Amino acid sequence: MPRWSNWSLRRKGYVVLLLPLLAMVLAVWLFHASQVRESEAFRLVVHTNDVLSSINRIETALLRAESDLRAFALSGDPQHMQTYRHIKRMMDLYLRDIHMLVSDNPVQLRHAAELKPLVAERLRLLALLEERPEHLRLWELVEKSSRAMAAVTGQIETMRSEEQALLTLRRMRLERIRQWERPFSLIVLFMGLGGGALGMFLFTSGLTRRLRGLEESAGRLERGVALEEPSPARDEIGRLAGHFGNAARRIQKREAELQQARDEAEKRAAEAEEGRRTLEAIMEYLPEGLVIADAPDVHIRMASRYALEFSGGEQTKLIGIPDVLHSSRWKIFDVDCQMPMDPRDLPLTKAVREGRVVEGGSNCMEDKTGRRLPMHVNAGPIRDRQGNVIGGIVVFRDISDIRQAEEALRRSEGQLRLFVENAPVAIAMFDTQMRYIEASQRWLNDFNLVRQGLRGRSHYDTFPELPERWKQVHRRSLAGAVEGVDADRFERADGSVQWIRWETRPWYTAPGVIGGIIIFSEDVTEAVRTQDALRQAKQEADTASKAKSEFLANMSHEIRTPMNGIMGMIELALLKDPSSPARGNLELAQKSAHHLLDIINDILDLSKIEAGKLELKSRPLALWRVVEDVVGTLSLVASRKGVSMHHFIESDVPERLMGDEVRLRQVLMNLVGNAVKFTHEGRILVNVEIVRQTDGGRICLRFTVSDTGIGIPEERLGDIFESFSQANIETQTKYGGTGLGLTISKLLVELMGGEVSVRSTPGQGSSFTFTALFGPVSTDQPQAEAGAESAVKASRSLRILLAEDNPINQLVAQELLESRGHSVTVVENGRAALDTLSLKPFDLVLMDVRMPEMGGEEATRRIRAGEIGGVDSGIPIIALTAYALEGDRERFLAAGMTDYLAKPITLEELDRVLEQIGM
Repeated sequence: MPRWSNWSLRRKGYVVLLLPLLAMVLAVWLFHASQVRESEAFRLVVHTNDVLSSINRIETALLRAESDLRAFALSGDPQHMQTYRHIKRMMDLYLRDIHMLVSDNPVQLRHAAELKPLVAERLRLLALLEERPEHLRLWELVEKSSRAMAAVTGQIETMRSEEQALLTLRRMRLERIRQWERPFSLIVLFMGLGGGALGMFLFTSGLTRRLRGLEESAGRLERGVALEEPSPARDEIGRLAGHFGNAARRIQKREAELQQARDEAEKRAAEAEEGRRTLEAIMEYLPEGLVIADAPDVHIRMASRYALEFSGGEQTKLIGIPDVLHSSRWKIFDVDCQMPMDPRDLPLTKAVREGRVVEGGSNCMEDKTGRRLPMHVNAGPIRDRQGNVIGGIVVFRDISDIRQAEEALRRSEGQLRLFVENAPVAIAMFDTQMRYIEASQRWLNDFNLVRQGLRGRSHYDTFPELPERWKQVHRRSLAGAVEGVDADRFERADGSVQWIRWETRPWYTAPGVIGGIIIFSEDVTEAVRTQDALRQAKQEADTASKAKSEFLANMSHEIRTPMNGIMGMIELALLKDPSSPARGNLELAQKSAHHLLDIINDILDLSKIEAGKLELKSRPLALWRVVEDVVGTLSLVASRKGVSMHHFIESDVPERLMGDEVRLRQVLMNLVGNAVKFTHEGRILVNVEIVRQTDGGRICLRFTVSDTGIGIPEERLGDIFESFSQANIETQTKYGGTGLGLTISKLLVELMGGEVSVRSTPGQGSSFTFTALFGPVSTDQPQAEAGAESAVKASRSLRILLAEDNPINQLVAQELLESRGHSVTVVENGRAALDTLSLKPFDLVLMDVRMPEMGGEEATRRIRAGEIGGVDSGIPIIALTAYALEGDRERFLAAGMTDYLAKPITLEELDRVLEQIGM
């Protein structure tokens, strides 16, 4: 069989047309066959759906008939009966339809035949309901009807399941036809068409390839470009293409040369146009004067917009003029802005005529307002490719702002230099290499650098002994840090020591550009020595204060210990023999002892306040109760003297506040007690009112204690608040007292955020006023008690261990405790207390703090640590001590003691502590 390439064009055409035609016929036949099978399968699916719909219709009709008959039987509504009769009539039609539909299916036909009597029985039972029987009969019929309906429903479900299975099979067959047979016919069709298209492509490609070769040869021949050597061909078209190729190759070289010349010309024209547009843009937007002139006559060809606007002249008068008119038309003057310049000396003329380059020239030009301004001028020649001068260009710029800035800079530098040199502090300015730029005279004097010529000299060469840590500070400041020290030790090379207060910070030449650092320093050697002396003095004062506190603590202990014995023995004597003839003497002795104790307490309070160790304790307090207690306590003494006492609290004063009740009571007792002491007739009035309320909710109260007593001389009003001060010697002799009450009151008032003042007239009375700040009581604070219980509750009998080394104090405490019905065992020190506790149980321990062998604090710590076998580590331990300074109670509680009793001990304090710890 001959090759395809050797076939004739006619033969190839027949084959190309016949192949797609046969493929189309086969594809149409296959497609038609698949359509027929698909239609049959679809008909069967529709038929099965109709059967299912008929089955559902029969079931729905039966249910509807039952529902309407039941409604009729219950309500008697004839409307329900009409619906039932209609369904009954249609039921035969429904059954005939389903028989017709399943006639081609023997199984379903048998099921339909079985369904018919079941439906008839169901309708018969429903018909009985139409007669509306009695109640019992009705429910029997309903039950039978339900059983019949169940049979019908079962038969219907059987038929439905049969049809569902058949429907599934038919749908699968339909899908198989759609998925495989139709696509197969389409594939055959497309394969036929593809084969025809391929044949057509092969046929036409051979033809068009020859024609394209011929066309290409003709095009190249037209352009004068030779074709490549064509492959040998057996047809006319191929041979014709070869002839055209030979013709094209002959003119290829000539055409290439012409194209290269044309490209080069277009490139040069584009560059020339770009250069022209660039020059126009420069001349339009350049913010400087620019003038271009042609050789050889220096005729001005063009000028920038800035140059024309600066001169203010018309373009026709400034462009196209020769060099002889440049000075007059452009108004060019010499450097001094006085005389017009000779045209031959103009930089543009020199550039064009002499080919010289002028850089940094200076002259003046007159602007359109008539001002003659200094100019910075650059000029140069314009040359062609051969180096011949064909013109010149000059650029000028107004430098009047620069001249002014330079002048301002010179003035600023002079002022800065003058300021630095004459600054009253030591200042030095350095560059980034730590070379001196400027230094103040104070710097030179402080560091002995006068007449050394520092400018430009390295700081590290000037001070070779400079420590490395200071060099690190300089490096950090050069990086932008600001550092300083109030006092720094600097040991000079000669061995001398200076204390320097310094600060380093960078200075900037432009935003973000550090030009160096500035060092501020001050010789504080004398100040450091003064501070050292003050520090030494403070240490000595603190030592003295500590010694004073220790002395007061020891004195308090030494005085309170015998006082405890004295007051205890007096109280025991009064308790045992209240009707003795010596009772009056005992009461006087007791009063004197209390007075002596008050003096001791005043001295201790003053010492604590002066040492700053007294702290106020803010707790809820009932202000009215405090005032009434003070007035009530002192009113008996006042009434004996015939003096009436009154108190008044303004209605807007809150009943409950936050403050130190003990210290407020102490101040009021001092002031009211003084009023009672120095008033012999008339009255004493205590008044409380609100002064203001602060932003933080705190309330400032004013307390006023006024009397009609003897008064205070005016010259003594400024001294009465000083320690140990009274109005005069006669007053002290007549009335007694230490003169500490008002001093302590003033200091306490100041601690409470207030101040105290006095107004007095001799013979008429005095008025003492003080203010104090109190806080509001929050809602979660416990309510203050409505009143204080005056009677001490009776307590149960306790087994008490008393550890006390003083025999008199042992006797006093034992008698007081036994008078309350308690059993007391006495030991002399802490070690004996531990031994006794290990032998028998106790309910309470009264432990003296200061005892030989082992003190109370050490014994308490051992008990709390559980070191004593058989002893309850939580047993209550009450401290008994003559120490009374601030912090003593906290120290004892920190050691593990339950509470604290200060000597001398009273029955009231003892009962209070026992009650407080729950005994």
